[in-house]
Amino acid sequence: MSLSAMGVESDGFPYIDATLNFKRNSGVCKVYYDNPKFKRSTYSLTIKEMKRILNLIQHIDLDTLKKEYKSGPTDQPTFYIL
Repeated sequence: MSLSAMGVESDGFPYIDATLNFKRNSGVCKVYYDNPKFKRSTYSLTIKEMKRILNLIQHIDLDTLKKEYKSGPTDQPTFYIL
């Protein structure tokens, strides 16, 4: 899973690459910025955090979500759920 602030002034917003393994209750997040004054960091999720994420995923009814979300004219990007 990757999260980014693409399409906005992102100097103060991080990119986050997360690898989640629910079988092993482990997760690692790598955080970095476009702005070099912010250092890269890596951190591990706790078992409690992993269980909370899994609980949230199990209660989301993904079939009811649209495949595409758009707004009217804007300079913000369109997001797709694949």
